[in-house]
Amino acid sequence: MRKTLPAAGRFLIVIACASILSYVFFLIKKDTQGKDSIMSLKDVLIENDAASENPTLRVQEELAMLVDPKTGRIPEGVRLMELQAAESAPLKQNLLSNPLLANTYTFSGPSNLGGRIRGLAYDVRYNGTSNRTIFASGVSGGVFRSTDDGATWTKVSPSNVLYSVTCIAQDPRPGFQDTWYYGTGESLGNSASATSALYLGFGIYRSTDNGNTWAKILNTPFAEGTLEVFDSRFDIVTSLAVNPVNGDLYAGTLNTVMRLPFGTSSWVSELGTFGGNSTGAVDVKIGSDGIVYAALPGNGFLPTTTTSVANEGVWRRNVSGVWTRIAGGGVPAWFNVNAVGVGAPPNTRIPLERIVLAIDPNDEKNIYALYSNGLTSSCTGTPVVEVEFGKYDTTTGTWVDLSAGLPDESGCSDGNDPFAVQGGYDLVLAVKPGSPNVLFLGGTNLYRLNSADGFTTAGYTFVRAGGYANTSGYGLYAQSHPDIHAIVFQPGSPNIMLCGNDGGVQRTTDNTAATVAWTDISGGLTTYQYYYVTLDPTNGSTNYLGGAQDNGTSYRGSGTNAFTRVLSGDGVSVGISSGNTMHFAGAQRGSMYRRSPALAPDFINANLTPSSGLSANRLFVTLFHLDQDNTENLYYVDFNEIWRTTTATTATSFAANFTELTGVRTTIGAVNIRSLATSRGTYNAARSKLYFGTSDGRVFRIDDPVNVAPATAPVQINSGAGMPVGTIIDIAVNPRSSDTVVAVYSNYGVSSIWFCGNATSGTPTWTNIEGPVVQLPSIRSVEIVLTSGTAGPGAPQAPNNVEYYVGTSTGLYSANDLNGASTVWAKEGSTTIGNAVVSSLAYRPIDNRLLVGTHGSGIFEASVPFSLPVNLIYFKGAVVNGYASLQWKSDREINNKGFEIEKSYDGNSFVKIGFVSASSTGTYSFTDKIPPVANQYYRLKQVDIDGKYTYSKVVLIRYKENDIPSLLYVNNPFAGLLQLTFSKPVAESVTVDLIDINGRVVHRKVVGGSASNVLSFAIPGSVNAGNYVLRVRSMQMNESRRVVKTN
Repeated sequence: MRKTLPAAGRFLIVIACASILSYVFFLIKKDTQGKDSIMSLKDVLIENDAASENPTLRVQEELAMLVDPKTGRIPEGVRLMELQAAESAPLKQNLLSNPLLANTYTFSGPSNLGGRIRGLAYDVRYNGTSNRTIFASGVSGGVFRSTDDGATWTKVSPSNVLYSVTCIAQDPRPGFQDTWYYGTGESLGNSASATSALYLGFGIYRSTDNGNTWAKILNTPFAEGTLEVFDSRFDIVTSLAVNPVNGDLYAGTLNTVMRLPFGTSSWVSELGTFGGNSTGAVDVKIGSDGIVYAALPGNGFLPTTTTSVANEGVWRRNVSGVWTRIAGGGVPAWFNVNAVGVGAPPNTRIPLERIVLAIDPNDEKNIYALYSNGLTSSCTGTPVVEVEFGKYDTTTGTWVDLSAGLPDESGCSDGNDPFAVQGGYDLVLAVKPGSPNVLFLGGTNLYRLNSADGFTTAGYTFVRAGGYANTSGYGLYAQSHPDIHAIVFQPGSPNIMLCGNDGGVQRTTDNTAATVAWTDISGGLTTYQYYYVTLDPTNGSTNYLGGAQDNGTSYRGSGTNAFTRVLSGDGVSVGISSGNTMHFAGAQRGSMYRRSPALAPDFINANLTPSSGLSANRLFVTLFHLDQDNTENLYYVDFNEIWRTTTATTATSFAANFTELTGVRTTIGAVNIRSLATSRGTYNAARSKLYFGTSDGRVFRIDDPVNVAPATAPVQINSGAGMPVGTIIDIAVNPRSSDTVVAVYSNYGVSSIWFCGNATSGTPTWTNIEGPVVQLPSIRSVEIVLTSGTAGPGAPQAPNNVEYYVGTSTGLYSANDLNGASTVWAKEGSTTIGNAVVSSLAYRPIDNRLLVGTHGSGIFEASVPFSLPVNLIYFKGAVVNGYASLQWKSDREINNKGFEIEKSYDGNSFVKIGFVSASSTGTYSFTDKIPPVANQYYRLKQVDIDGKYTYSKVVLIRYKENDIPSLLYVNNPFAGLLQLTFSKPVAESVTVDLIDINGRVVHRKVVGGSASNVLSFAIPGSVNAGNYVLRVRSMQMNESRRVVKTN
């Protein structure tokens, strides 16, 4: 959910990932509670802090986390390339001595809660019996299909195109109704005018098999654009409609209306001007007669320009293809109401914001328009309704201003009443089929409008039907959720209605009731976007807590995958105390609360947010850390400050119970603290540590953080280590030793994973352990997990008794044998977690439970098994005289027959290349005389005399670039002939693939070895023009390039 924006802050811009800017409605007056009394968040006052409402703050935070620090940009094409790399990553089960020891990841919820849904549609053939098909699209989760009326959902959009899905439409013509389209790129609610935003859309997709499979429609002849750059009108698609007369597809794209004539592949620009900024959300509706209506906002070209004035308003396209503006440009007068006043000069007035339309299905001469007027319903000053509303009669060519009757209930509640739409973030309008006197209006809340005169006057009545329960606070309307984005009526039974919002999808069977009863049908719409997750410290417990974008804090305490949303707003950091007695959660921009899990949703025991003095630079996603093994100790971050309490479970206020560690602020300067981690085990003043990472790439240590004098300066432990500048997004501490830590960067373009085995020494040393598999993705989280023995400081160590896990933008990876930059990282949960963004990891050593929080696919869990004993002291390899030389040593030789040496070029498929018999010395070596390649994987198969065997860990040997050929140049763009230039002749055969944007190989060519360093070959004309990934593979290479084929 989002807080109401001031008028000056309404000009949202688009970014990344999945859908980012969320605003909470209950930012609170802080430190008002001096005792542990139960209170409802809806009773806590709103804080009217302009900084809390600034829509660019979340944008800046997300961008800083991702950009390459050297360029300030997200590398072009990185998303497509990292997804391709993820497909070829070694799988964990293929690298283990016993594949049965692979982790089993199970989905842990929420199975009953949904995230933001913008696209929602019934199949026009829906009849409640043989056809019960519904489609829903999540802003970060893709497209879901239900064939049983919403009882279950299946994700049907391609798994390797994780883009923001905003709208969906069906071809309504008989014989063509298996054809569906969905559009990508959200202009409101995400932010992305910042350079190289990551989560823009990438065009429009089509299905011809009733939504089972999808393929992208090329943007030709308009620019296909670059995936992460705001450079194409198809980066933002906010509406789709299919002409029921001829099948032409109309798309509301960035400040424009585009048309794809049926049966063709080239788009036609119909209306508007491409350019401006990403607030240019366009709505398109089409009547049964083929008449097209489009609504273009005026704030897509800020500051207001002649382009805005020329394009803004409502337009009508007749059957001859002629567009006529029927509202805008000063006509009618009510269509220009704004804070500056009607008739003000174009460059001084506030322009029209987002406009949505509805065609009356009962009488298509009636066209309704609802637009965001640039005003605010904030209770500071004079609150007003944030929209204007009118009806157009196509037979008379006149408008009726219906704005006077819009919802404005008694009292005032920021973002709740008067009617609020947050700059058009949530704005929808629908006329009920069969009832021309009934309309539904969606903004923050859902209202039913009832008229006695067919809406010829503003004398209609309104009834709140969803969103918040009432104007007295922010409790939810029963089984509903605020921020309304979609309203659809069941074919043939218009009293039955679906509502899509920031909480998923709900159904009512009687939308005429005085109090509308809703049933949530979001189960299976796995679109939850978690920032942080945690688990109950109790051995064997399945109590989990998570903070999610748009959907507050949710709790699993029933032992099933059903979660309870316990706090509204935006979720942030979370913590669970020992014995599950207290939960710690919060909201954006610094809010933190303590609550018992026994309390009803949106009730808390204590407000632990600072009462004053919070930095204007504080993080949007509030950061705090509860020491999982010592849960009275909690550390809270405000920009460059760390505050501690040692009485977390009984703390009543920030002022009374928290102390600032002032030495932190004075030491690190004006940078954000982005990560916190504590050593594991029972607190011990001599061994316990607090580690933290900053936004400029520094890692610090605080010894004995519970007792340290507040002014004590933290120790920087990576000074001079050669680590990059960037965001240290997470830190993991070895459960057995506070001396061993791993720090990870979230930025693209840097070495992201760093290991330190002597973090408590005077001169800590760091090693880059990123490895080739995880060079491309953004790293988001890290954990160190036991594979044998017991946890706790001082527990006995062994070389291979832990595994290292990193959550990335392409899923979860693990490594169990560190080898510097040649460390082998294997894909975990390839068929369950897949390529989901793994934003948070939480680990409980006592039973080896690993919790995986994703940003868009919910939560997964695994009980990590202890490995069988392998009697190798070491197994290592290096390049010696141009060949791979392997060495290993065993600590005992009972019943050992010897070792088979196995080799792989991809880390998945191994073949035997040699055998070494058992030796009484226990020391072995082997040289691979097969010509080298870029990456070679080796493992040992230790064979007993009785035939039993065990595999070793895997060793990766990487050759220097000048030892093998590399791809230097490609004639890009190319037409019929593709020419590849290498650094040296390629003596072996090369496989060349052209891969389309859906990840499919559209052409493969195997070229034989050559004495030349140039390979040329023809590409058939059947390969369409467009953007592709060129993949070149041989025994010595595996390289990719982005290429463009022209006609």
